[in-house]
Parts: sequence; structure tokens; C-alpha cells
Amino acid sequence: MYTPVIFSAYSSVKVLTMSLVDGTKITEATYDKGFNQEIVAERFATGMFEQIFVHGFFHGDPHPGNIFVTKNNDIVLIDFGMVGRLSEHMRHSLALLVQGLKSRHTDRVMDALYSMNIVHDQVDRDRLRDDLDHLRLKYYDLPMSEISLGEAVQDLFTVANQHDCLVPADLTMLGKALLAVESIVSTLAPSVAIIDIVEPFGRTLIKERYDPRRFAKKVQNEVQDGFNTLRLLPKDVSMTLKDIRKGKLKVSISISEMKDLIKKVDRISNKLAFSVVLLSFSIIMAGVIIGGSLTAEPTILLQIPAIEIGLTITSLMFLWIIWAIFRSGRF
Repeated sequence: MYTPVIFSAYSSVKVLTMSLVDGTKITEATYDKGFNQEIVAERFATGMFEQIFVHGFFHGDPHPGNIFVTKNNDIVLIDFGMVGRLSEHMRHSLALLVQGLKSRHTDRVMDALYSMNIVHDQVDRDRLRDDLDHLRLKYYDLPMSEISLGEAVQDLFTVANQHDCLVPADLTMLGKALLAVESIVSTLAPSVAIIDIVEPFGRTLIKERYDPRRFAKKVQNEVQDGFNTLRLLPKDVSMTLKDIRKGKLKVSISISEMKDLIKKVDRISNKLAFSVVLLSFSIIMAGVIIGGSLTAEPTILLQIPAIEIGLTITSLMFLWIIWAIFRSGRF
């Protein structure tokens, strides 16, 4: 499997100059044109899985228009506008996922999802496991040669999305790429089983995962991180003490029920405002009644409808406050 050679001396920001690809579109590379369809299918699938499981960098849009076959049955990929990246940890977790799908083992699939950090704390894990077990039954009676790995991965991510799991974009792209690979392989060589090609890569990654040398390297890195933390600890403590002496120390307090507390405070303040307005309205009404009963002769002040204007304004304010409180839903 190859990619076109880039000629940097003849390329710029706007122009990308590559070597000419002299080949046939992969879906047209048939026996009657001198191609070996089984070899082409196996090389294409093996090359794609090597990108995914070995290098962690894969072509994200492997449709037939982006894949050509030379006269020697070699594969040439073009148009890397969409690519996916998988970290080493993600590749090892993906290998566990493939093994779980192949063995139809729900707990292994769940372990792979946990390892990928797809399942967060708010997910109902019992319900998720039940749905994954129901998905397993969908493929239970089918022979492995008839199971679409891409479709199974897509179904798995669909279930994860239904439970609000966090599926990375690169994994979604991976599912689509697997579907494209299987579609091309099934068109060229229906007898070639994708699962048989991908399984050796999964076994290799699982062996690497439990390789003592990898474990020793991981321990070494953790020890180095621990020493770095200890080395920087006196400096960090000194800076913290300086901030305390200068009064610059910032403390963040997180209250899990802060929203409920704010709602309760809003309700109390709204009820208090309602009571104050109601009391003011009552005092004004009492003043109007008492003033009207004590005043026997009309005065200049009483000739001005100040009381009526005040009553009108107070009534409008009272109605507006009541409407605002009830509209907030925190009464």
C-alpha cells in the first residue's frame, strides 16, 4: 500500500504537487482486467487495519474514488482530507473491543468502553449493560464470517450515544471507515472474512498491552513523574505561603446543591417583596379611608387627584410585581 510522493519544491500554500497515480479504481480492478481480486481485497484490508491498529493514523474516507490499484495489484491511497488519529491507549482498548465483539462477551465490551473513557459517571451502567447484552443477542446466531465488523461497531456506538456516552469523533470516523472497507472487500472478494484479517492485529495489541517491558516502562514513567512532583513540591509550597501572606490565596468552594439553594433564596426574596408591596398597598388604602373621613371641607390638595394617581400607580406596581414573581416560577 502506497501514497503519492509529494514534491515540496514544486508545492506552495495553494498548490500541492504529487506524483502521478497510474492505476484503476479499486472496484473496477477485476479478473477480466488482469487483477487478482482476492489479493487486492486482502492487501487493502490489511493495509487499512495496519494504519488503525499499528500506526494509529488512518485514512478517514476510504471510498472507491480514493483508492487505486496498479498493475502489480498494489494499493495507492489518495485524498487525505479526512484522517483519524488513535492514541496507543485507544488502540489497545480497541483491540479489547474487537476481541469482545468476536467472542460475543458483553463484559469484555463494557471493559473496553470503560478503558476508552466513553462511559462517564452519570451513565446508568446497569441499563447500558442490558442494552449491550441485547445487542449481543442480535449477532449471537450469526457465523463470524457473516458479521459486519463495521456495522457491529456502529451499532455499539449508537447504543453508547443513546446513553449519553462520550464517543470521540475519531472513533465515529473509524466506524464509518470500517463500513467502507467492508463494502469494498465484499464487492471484490465476498469469500474474504474481515474478522479473520483484523483478529491478528487485535491479538498483537493485546500481547503488547500485557508485555512486561511495556509495564516496566509505564512504571518507570510514573516513578519519574513522582520524582518531578517531589522536586517541585518545595517551590510550590513556598509560592503558596507567599500568596497566603499577601492575602492572594484563592479558595474555590463547590456546593453540589447550589442551584437548589439559589432557588430557595429567590423564593424567600420574592415572598418578602410581595409582603412589603402588600403592606404598602394596605397602608395607602387605610390612609385614603382615614383621610376621606376626617376631611370635611374640600381643600386645594384634595382638588388634585393625587390619591387616585397614587392608587393607580401603586396598583400597577403591585400587579407587575405579582406577575413577575409568578412568571419566574420561584414563588
